[in-house]
Parts: sequence; C-alpha cells; structure tokens
Amino acid sequence: MKKEEFENLVEWVEKNTDATQRMENGGKEIYEALQNNPEFKHSSEYKKYMKKIFLLNMHETEQDYKNKVEVTQFNIFTALHKPTDERRLHSRFISYLLSPTSNHGMNKRFLELFVSTLKSSDSANLFIDEEFLKDFINDNVRVLPNENDKSEHENIDILIWNEQSKKAIIIENKIFAGDSNHTVNGQPKPQLIRYFETIQKELILNDEEARTNIKLVYLKLNKKPPSLWQHFRNCALSCCRIEYRTEIRNWLEDCIKEVEKENKLLLRDGIQQYFNLTKQITNDVDKAIALKDMIGNEWEIAFSVFTMDEFKNKYPLTYEEFKHVKWHTVHEFFTELAKRLEAELPETFNEDVTKVTHKETGATTKLILPFRRNNTDLQIVNDTKGFTLGNLKKRTWDYFSDKISNIRFCDFSNEETFHVIDFFYQQDIIDEIVKEIDKIYDKVDKPFKS
Repeated sequence: MKKEEFENLVEWVEKNTDATQRMENGGKEIYEALQNNPEFKHSSEYKKYMKKIFLLNMHETEQDYKNKVEVTQFNIFTALHKPTDERRLHSRFISYLLSPTSNHGMNKRFLELFVSTLKSSDSANLFIDEEFLKDFINDNVRVLPNENDKSEHENIDILIWNEQSKKAIIIENKIFAGDSNHTVNGQPKPQLIRYFETIQKELILNDEEARTNIKLVYLKLNKKPPSLWQHFRNCALSCCRIEYRTEIRNWLEDCIKEVEKENKLLLRDGIQQYFNLTKQITNDVDKAIALKDMIGNEWEIAFSVFTMDEFKNKYPLTYEEFKHVKWHTVHEFFTELAKRLEAELPETFNEDVTKVTHKETGATTKLILPFRRNNTDLQIVNDTKGFTLGNLKKRTWDYFSDKISNIRFCDFSNEETFHVIDFFYQQDIIDEIVKEIDKIYDKVDKPFKS
C-alpha cells in the first residue's frame, strides 16, 4: 500500500464509520496497514484521525470519572488523617484490630481471621506454614502498637509476637513511601532485614532458629518486592508479600461478617469505613495507571490534546487525574534509575515528587538521587535546569546531554518531559543516563554555589 492510498483509507474510515465503530476497532484496515507500513503513522491524515479518536477516549474517560464520583460520604479516617498516612492511619488501625487487648470486644478473633488470610494467600503460604501460625492464635500473643501502647516497637510498623514460643511476624507497611534502608559498614542493608536482626537479638535466637521463627511480611498496594531484594536471597531470608487489594480487603470483609454476627453495629461501621478507604486508594492508583498507559501509547497525540488551552475547562476531572499520572511517571522513572545505579531513594523522595507534580510551587523543589560510582559520591538532580550530575567530592556539577537535560519534571507542558510518560522512551532515557555517567562523572567542572 502506498502512502497516498493509506491517507485515502484513513479519510474514508473517518467519514464512513460512526464514533462507536472507530472506538471498537480503531479502524481494522488502518491497523493492518500500519502493521505492514509503520512509517505511515507519521502521515498528517493519520495524526488527525488519531487525535479525534483520542479526544473521543478523553470524553469517555471524563464521563467515566463523573459517573464514579459518588456523593461525598463521611469517613472518620480521612477526617483525621491523609488517606495514605501509613503510620498514623493504616498501621495503627490494622494493629488495633489485630490486638486481642483492644477494646473492640472481639478478643483474638480478628487476629485469627488474619492468620487464616495468610494461610489462604498464594504469596504467604509459600513462606509461612500452618504449624508456624498456630503460635499466633493463643493467649500469649502480643501486637504492637496497640491501644495502650501506641508507639512502634523498634520502628516496626506492626509486630505480632509470641515471646513464650519465641516466634514473630514483622509487617512492614508501604503505600507510597520508599524503604528506609541504611548503609552499614559501607554496605546497604534493607529495612526489613534490620528489623529481623533486632527481633532475633531480643528473642535470643541463632541464625537458623531465627529463619524458622521470624517471618517477614511486606504489605503494599501491589505485590512488588522490597528494594534490595537480592540481599534477602543472600541472607537466605524469605519475605511474604501481601497487598491491600486482595489480602487486606478479604480480611476486612471477614471481620465485618464476624462483627455483624455479634451485632456490634458501631464497630461494623468503623471497619466498613476503613474498607471503603482501602478501596478508594487502590482505585485511585488503578485510574492513574490506566490513564498513563493510554497517554503513553499515543504520547504525541496526547501531548497535543493535554496542552490545548481549553483542556482544563473541558476535561476538569481528567486534568486533576493527570497530576497522579505525573506522579507515577516520575516515581517509576527514579525507582528504575535507582535500581540501575544500585542506589536508594531518599526517605523524603515521595513527598518531593508530590510537591513537584501536584503543587504550583513544584519548580522550587529538587529531586535528588545520591549514589556511588567507582568509589565516588555523586548525585543526580532534576529541577528547572533539567537533569544535572554532581560530584560531591569535588563539589562540582554539569549538565547531561541536551536530550536528557531538557527533561524537567516540574513542567509536563514541555514536550521532552511529556514524552517520558511513554514507558519505552523512559527506559531509553535511563539507559543513556547510566552510559553518560561513566563518561562525565570525573569531568564535571561547574562549582557548587556556596
């Protein structure tokens, strides 16, 4: 097929099929032609056609957001805390339910249900056997924090332990925060492994006993492993991964059923409100990822749509959701870059990303990734100057190449930045950054400002 024939085909499909047909198959003939002639994607007729398709998608997305906006309901948890507050909201309420000493009046029933949830979890039952869990449904179990002692034990989000049988379950709860890994004797040590060693000392266990008697649980919105995952393997430690979307929701539903049997309506309503909150935060992430994928698949068309003057007023809910697309794009980028550089994101990184992508003052916030290369302390910075590389020993810095430096995460109206939403382009940029570091890290010569 020649280019002229392709453009005639696009024009015909646009004029002779209704919007629904175009949405359903995207023009089957057009798709087949592009498979054989990918260069046709750059034709002006195809771009006009795809912009109309994308706008139709935007309209449907906006309507979908409107349909899902329910009448605002009172929720005691969001009245008191940020919806994603891991420590003061989520860990505290989960541990309150798990603790047999709490005043919910259900004794250890919620804990028994949680143990049952771990037994039935595809991830958990690989690492936590039924015999081990029997020691967590008797009267010797303690849960920290709890209603009377609201502080974490040695900074552990949730600790379930039986000091008599010398067994423990350590739960690290992460919604958006990164892991708080430390450097010990010049080597990075994962947060959960530090906690493991702390409890091992308190229970006076040798290494073999500790691996049998202490289980690590990593709770997230999804089942991604903790950072420095290879270190767990090197230490012969297993880590069970559970998520809010499945295990926690299933457990909460079981708790609600038990409470209803006891006719404890106030407690039921409280757990229901927390269940609704977990559903909200997981749905919000799903929406952002779906929109991000839609944009990334046709980023050039999407850029022309999202930078239209009337976009904010015409698609207000999608415009608001785009803030979360930006957040996930930046977080995904730096998470992968840190992994490639064997580095750790700073503890305040998630908050910094929120400032950059959600706030009007985002341009004043720097995104900084410190790392080591060839025994040299370096840092990558992204701010209004784009990407720069700093040599901390020499206290000098310089720009990366223009293609990289032109990416400024505080400004997604910049085409180079917007392009990073495309996952494959994002990976290309990360590859180039890693390559350039080795070429320029000892040659940067612009002095730091004092």
